[in-house]
Order: sequence, then structure tokens, then C-alpha cells
Amino acid sequence: MLIAAVFAFIVFRPVNVDYGTSEVYSKSDLDAAVLAVKFDFAKMIGCNHLSLRYAGDERSQRELENENKWRIPGDEYVACIVFDSAFQSPKTAYGAWNANSTYEWSWTIVKTANGTWTVLDKGYA
Repeated sequence: MLIAAVFAFIVFRPVNVDYGTSEVYSKSDLDAAVLAVKFDFAKMIGCNHLSLRYAGDERSQRELENENKWRIPGDEYVACIVFDSAFQSPKTAYGAWNANSTYEWSWTIVKTANGTWTVLDKGYA
């Protein structure tokens, strides 16, 4: 129960989100992508998520085209949203993280035909 409470706190705590403007995606699409990032980020033990910024329609559409090049026809992603983020690593060195450092990553979140948003890729921006 304690683990579930900690996980919920990490997922639902406030993160500074800059939605920018989109002519392609609705606020609910962007919110779903943010939630997918938060769930994935919660696995990064000890890190503090500082911000998310929508990378824009052009970059998101370019990533959608690039990802669909490798998909089987009929099994392509129907949407792709890219967010850039900043986060603080743990106060002490942990795994691949330097102690108490700020990292900037990009998150590529895709939507499948069944409507599920999922993190496809993440890493250095």
C-alpha cells in the first residue's frame, strides 16, 4: 500500500507543463501524453521532474512520419506528441545519474489505433 501511495504521489504531483499551441492536438490529447510521461517518469527513482514543454506540431509530425517508416502497413501509429523535459537527479549518485544534476530529455509519446498513448522513446534532447 505504501509503494502504491508513493507511486501515486510521483505520478500526480504537479509538474510545470508548457502546452504551447497546437493546431493538431487537443488539450485532452496533450494531457494524455503528459500522463504517459508521468507514469514512465515515476520509474526513475529519486529524480524530481521539473518541467515538460510541448515540442510543437512540426517536430511531433516529423517524429510520427519517422516512426511509421518502420511499421507494418495497417499497424502505424495514429498520432505522436513530443515533449521536452527537465529533471533533477537524486541528491547522491545513483545508477547512471550524476549526483544532484539537471538533465534535459525528450519524450516521444505515440497513440495506437486503439487509442492508447504510450511512451515510445525517451532520452537526451
